[in-house]
Amino acid sequence: MNNITNVNLRAISPRALLLASLAVLTLGWIKFALPDTALYALDYLVRIVVIGMIVFSGGFRFKSPIRLNWLWLSSLAILATAIDLILFRLYQFFYEPIPILGETTFEFPPIADTWFYAFDLSVGLILVALSEELVFRFLFVKAFPASRVTQYALSCIVFGLFHAPQGLLLVITAALSGLIAMALYHTTRTLAAPVLSHYLVNLMIFSNVLFTTNITLQF
Repeated sequence: MNNITNVNLRAISPRALLLASLAVLTLGWIKFALPDTALYALDYLVRIVVIGMIVFSGGFRFKSPIRLNWLWLSSLAILATAIDLILFRLYQFFYEPIPILGETTFEFPPIADTWFYAFDLSVGLILVALSEELVFRFLFVKAFPASRVTQYALSCIVFGLFHAPQGLLLVITAALSGLIAMALYHTTRTLAAPVLSHYLVNLMIFSNVLFTTNITLQF
């Protein structure tokens, strides 16, 4: 059975659900007009709403394929993570604030509170990885099952544009990252791999484990 495409939809077509999810995520950009704590709170809420929409209306189930080789999956996820981190390093090296929306780029402010920071690095980044992989990988495959070219092209372009508030360079970087995530999804045939890779990349960036930078972003 094709674990990527054969999911029983209950209430809404994949394309309609995709558009609705993208609309909710885009409306979430209003968070950049809010104070620091409220910004993060709204971001978490938007992602919970999107995850709920896809789970309850899109037919997604948190199941792994039968006989899944977790060593193989983890190895591929780590490889994808390494490539993404190289992309981010290049982004950081060539960084220039090139606004797309208005006259400035929008950023996630640093978190000063230790407990809130720990929460964001764990629960917050899990919500980011899961919500974005559900939308930009799972739903794009469901919405365009007949053409992998369309799946790759549209998902990476839209994933890149989703990062428009952070400027042109991150749009390009995220689009390339989206190609890697889609390839990982198709290769492993489970969303677990791109979610794991996405989370690890964000964790390495936001925790400053591998990078020390004052560039705050949403990757």
